[in-house]
Amino acid sequence: MKAKGQILIIVAVLIPVTLLLLAVAVDSGRIFIERGRVQRAAQSGADAGISVVAEQMVTLAVARQTVFAVTPSPTPPGTMTATPPPGDVPAWLTYEDRATLVSSVIQSTAAAEAREYVRLNGFDPGDPQIELVEVTFPQPGYDPADTSLENLSLFVRIRRRTTVLLAGLLGESLILLESEAQSEIPQR
Repeated sequence: MKAKGQILIIVAVLIPVTLLLLAVAVDSGRIFIERGRVQRAAQSGADAGISVVAEQMVTLAVARQTVFAVTPSPTPPGTMTATPPPGDVPAWLTYEDRATLVSSVIQSTAAAEAREYVRLNGFDPGDPQIELVEVTFPQPGYDPADTSLENLSLFVRIRRRTTVLLAGLLGESLILLESEAQSEIPQR
């Protein structure tokens, strides 16, 4: 058996294998990077949306503290009712305040802020590759009078299509990446 021509067969087999491995490496890296981008955009949107709620929570607590400070105490001197510390914002809230935190005005403002931060992170809902930008606030089943719920949560979910090389071999040109993020603040 002669050695001539064997190297040609080896190279002919190795070139497609090498190209396939290179495509897998490039696609894996791209998917990893895109998944991270989607996750960061969702988390920034959730954080921005919940900050609107936190700002309203502080506003309500400060108003409650101000009323408490200027109202004369009905108790005789020497007996005091328990007052929450000034820094414990959730302790100052009443059930009505908690209902205000999930009112339609706050819900729409928080959702708008969350969507704006998602857009600023490169995920514009007008982009045809963005399939979904969904904001959920408050969490399903939330009731301001339910004392078992300690936190108020805002969720952001993003679904985006992205192009990868190997998806074409499978008959698809795009794959779906989806991420969900949650931000919460204590309400009790």
